[in-house]
Amino acid sequence: MYFDIPIQDDVMYLLQEIGHNCKVNNIPAKAIVNNTNNEYDDKRIISNEELKRGYYIEYNDLFFLVIDDIVDQRYKTYYKSKMRKCNYDVKFIVDGKLYQFPAIVQGEKFYINENKLMDMAADVISVTLPETDITKQLQREQCFIKFGQKWQIQGIDFSKNGLIILNCKITTSNEAKDDI
Repeated sequence: MYFDIPIQDDVMYLLQEIGHNCKVNNIPAKAIVNNTNNEYDDKRIISNEELKRGYYIEYNDLFFLVIDDIVDQRYKTYYKSKMRKCNYDVKFIVDGKLYQFPAIVQGEKFYINENKLMDMAADVISVTLPETDITKQLQREQCFIKFGQKWQIQGIDFSKNGLIILNCKITTSNEAKDDI
């Protein structure tokens, strides 16, 4: 036997010494956070606090969403994942109440239609939100205001557990409710 040092002690030591204070779904936690090299300012996170896809991480006064699917703890000691910065807040009216969510808003660059790659106009965005009891109530054709424009939900993607991805398009229709 070379070494018989439990990894749990090592992880706890690292979290204590170099971990950053953060909040995981509003619960105070310590986490080791590293940058990744990509265009979305994603970060890797290690914490002994439970992490799941769709959890909010409050780090450096910014909100992030956990975007990786996490199966369980590693070595029964810590959680490791990737998180993406929420770049905008989005407001929705659900059951007559106004809700605000930090969200990942992206302009769509392309899509495939009848086996052809087509450029998207600047009037289409995707909005990634955590899957909650409130966001599960969002429906197609529901509207919200962002960037001085009225956006209508054209489709809802539930394919990633813990996340809801709204495909939205600018609309001028006054039929649907919005947050004005």
